[in-house]
Amino acid sequence: MFFEDFTRNNNESSLQKSIYHMLYMLASFKEVEVSFNDNIDTKNYLEGEAEFYQYVKNLYFDMYHNNEKYKLDSTKYDEYMKSDKRSKGKFMVEKQHHQDAKESSLRNKFQQSVTFYFRFLYELGIYADICTDTFSLKISKNKYENVLKNAETAKVRGETHERADILLSSGIDRQEYEDGYVFSCEKYPKMFLGLAVLCRAPESKYKWMNYMRLDYKRYHSPAPEMSDIKETMPQDSAHNINILTETLKGMPLKMRVKPMRNITSDFKWKVEFIYKSKSCIGFYVDYTSLLVCIYFNDSKNITAMADTLRNMDEELFEWYRNHIPERLCKCPNNRWVTLGDTRRRICGMSNRLDVNNPNESDMENCVKVLRTFRKL
Repeated sequence: MFFEDFTRNNNESSLQKSIYHMLYMLASFKEVEVSFNDNIDTKNYLEGEAEFYQYVKNLYFDMYHNNEKYKLDSTKYDEYMKSDKRSKGKFMVEKQHHQDAKESSLRNKFQQSVTFYFRFLYELGIYADICTDTFSLKISKNKYENVLKNAETAKVRGETHERADILLSSGIDRQEYEDGYVFSCEKYPKMFLGLAVLCRAPESKYKWMNYMRLDYKRYHSPAPEMSDIKETMPQDSAHNINILTETLKGMPLKMRVKPMRNITSDFKWKVEFIYKSKSCIGFYVDYTSLLVCIYFNDSKNITAMADTLRNMDEELFEWYRNHIPERLCKCPNNRWVTLGDTRRRICGMSNRLDVNNPNESDMENCVKVLRTFRKL
């Protein structure tokens, strides 16, 4: 990867795993030429992009190794995840399509604490003006309050001033003048130009995600491509996705990538391939796992497909049956399906086949099932 110099702890906390996840999800650095009507040379912007990328990378390194400095802690989360209460409720979470509210609340606390610093920088880049002589940022006190307000989230409410001050320890200098503040950085004097490029990118549903990933190459064409996604996967996952995408090339499918709201752990790429306006196959992936899904759109189609495969290929049918996930939730969308001589309850909201961390054989079976069901 592009951060080979990073050393992980042997006994990582959930917080450290989440920070590492964010590092892994960063785009590889590739500068982009931009031109704004501000009399600042393009060369300075290019240097600023490299400096801001390096600053953020170092900020992640420092957060990972010095949690207390940034007021980051996942102790309560880690204790809960090891508790009997969590273990006893695991079946309910996995089989009943049920969200563990306590797990979610504790996780959101430490993850929002991490992302605050990047939300703050983003809002600063949106509201502040660039000083053309020093490349620092200048902002009025009223606008600065807007920055803090917009960077605030539910789990860090009331802590924004304190956390903004903490960020100054990462090498950012803040000087107060009569009506506002000037932000600069001695080590990376042009880094705020790099921040400005990401903040001034054309509006799109991918703008925030591209900022979080420091993806400068997506300035002009914001939608990520398969190559962007694969560079954040482990080699074996990327290989299996290659098998899928190469097979799908000749089919009349359109790829759709859902923009991520965040890049902390538990946020994955979601990619779907659309056929006749309906999702037919897709996957969720990050550096830890790959989940491939085939969508049947209706529970009746799952039963019908089971009958087709049983008559066509007994081995493929058994594979199919083993990958229809059981859901025991009591919601109105729960449905019964028949898989040969087996009846199973599934979630009628998804109506899909799931393959966790597939191998080559699984990928080949996915394609066989897809072709049979969609008649492709």
